[in-house]
Amino acid sequence: MTETAQKRMFLRLVYRRAFRLFSIVLVVSALLGGIYGIRLYFIYGLSASGCLCLCAAWFTRLAAKGFSPFPPFRLRKAAKVPYSLRRFKEAAHRPAFLMDYRNFDDDLTPASAVDEAAFDRTELGKAKTLSRLFCGAALIALSCLIPV
Repeated sequence: MTETAQKRMFLRLVYRRAFRLFSIVLVVSALLGGIYGIRLYFIYGLSASGCLCLCAAWFTRLAAKGFSPFPPFRLRKAAKVPYSLRRFKEAAHRPAFLMDYRNFDDDLTPASAVDEAAFDRTELGKAKTLSRLFCGAALIALSCLIPV
């Protein structure tokens, strides 16, 4: 794969992650503003979420550098039931919003989808940090642009 194609895939990964987080925050802030019935709560929700995204970007960067502010703990994995003892062996139907591009037969998938397996751990950490940083900056800018 060429270097420009690798950069495009990386930018697409950052774009996808940032706008997924951005859309979730917009919906939650709109619900918050709708529940209270005042647009000011929508603006507060946007700015608070933007600050949280900036903090999450900083902690992600620190974790990528090897520093973790939280004590290290490991979750125990639950024991898996052997396949022969499982009750339902066929795959359950999933709703469309839980499906990924791998579930659909689309000829545009190789051009638009980004496979995270193509990147190593450090590049994924950089993508996560950049997406949270861009989302936080966009949310704070959007909260400043909305008139009260």
